[in-house]
Amino acid sequence: MLGNAGPMASYGQFLGIKQVNTRLLFVAFASLLTLGGPGCTGDKGELEAAGAAVAPAPAPRAVRVSAVARGALVDSLGYVGTVHAEREVQIMSRVPATVVEVRVEQGDAVSSGDLLVRMEAPDLEARIERLEAEAARVRTERDFQCATFETDRELAREGVLTQALADASQSRCLAAEQGHRAAQAARAEAMEGRRRLREASPVDGVVLRRLVEAGEYAAPGRPLIVIGSGELELRVAVTESDLRAGLKPGKPAIIRTGDREARATVNRIAPVARGPGRTVEVRLGLPPELVEGLKPGMSADVAFIMAESLDALTVMEEAVLDDGEQSFVFVVEGERLRRVAVVTGVRAGGRVEVSAEGLTSRTRVVLGGLEGLKDGELVYPVDLQQGARR
Repeated sequence: MLGNAGPMASYGQFLGIKQVNTRLLFVAFASLLTLGGPGCTGDKGELEAAGAAVAPAPAPRAVRVSAVARGALVDSLGYVGTVHAEREVQIMSRVPATVVEVRVEQGDAVSSGDLLVRMEAPDLEARIERLEAEAARVRTERDFQCATFETDRELAREGVLTQALADASQSRCLAAEQGHRAAQAARAEAMEGRRRLREASPVDGVVLRRLVEAGEYAAPGRPLIVIGSGELELRVAVTESDLRAGLKPGKPAIIRTGDREARATVNRIAPVARGPGRTVEVRLGLPPELVEGLKPGMSADVAFIMAESLDALTVMEEAVLDDGEQSFVFVVEGERLRRVAVVTGVRAGGRVEVSAEGLTSRTRVVLGGLEGLKDGELVYPVDLQQGARR
């Protein structure tokens, strides 16, 4: 009996287990029908909401950000200029002569009337002697002819001499007078040439260049001495393209020499371009605080200020986009983006002046890769200065 009971007990146990499993399956199936039945739409919605709640959220986009800066922004053109005297006077030889003495050296201060160069012209001296002798001869001739005319005129009045002879005598007197005036003019011209053998300074100033030495021959028109007078100024050769950019008299500039700098103003712009580079000379007065230690011929840096804003809100140029209608930036507020329309101003050094309502020096804007960004987008800001999220 015990032997037969074993198999039967095993079969019964199997049936019992199967029945239990069947019941479990039925309960599970019924539960599914209950949850998904036609009258349980709300429960289905809750299920879908529950499923959505557990779905992964979109990852925020990492963006580079930088704070808006406040300060001066200057758009300028940099050049190197040369220091000159405001006026440069060339002393030139006016007669062919030989230099016998140069009384000044480069850098000497001179006053108006000071003798600079003395020259000699032996042929001019010989000419003067000849003209003086000629003037004396025609003077004697004039005196004789005019005295004769006076006598002949009296004789003609008395009837002793015919009027025709008196008129001829008068003509000889007038011709002699004209000859005398011509001789005097020639002598005066030669004497002026003698005075030109001694060249004096026409102005107060400084000897900028000494261009001749004793013993040299100086043809007419040869420069001898260059005198600089007046205040110092800076002369800059500017390209025509920069001139077209808006450089004109009255424009401010910053002049730097050594560790000193000062503001100046464009005084004059030459009316013509010169040289193969088609450059135009621009002149600026040197501020008094820079004059000490400067001499003509020295150089100085100059920055022509084309536009400036002394207290501007600025961002890097890569932070600004333009959609054809307006310029804008993306501002980071918390972890979201906000598109802000801005008005741009001065551009210089990779930065641009911007203005918009609510924009401050604490505002952070996105840099680069702006084309794919959207207003309200979730982002992960990485500050350029900090190198981490803020």
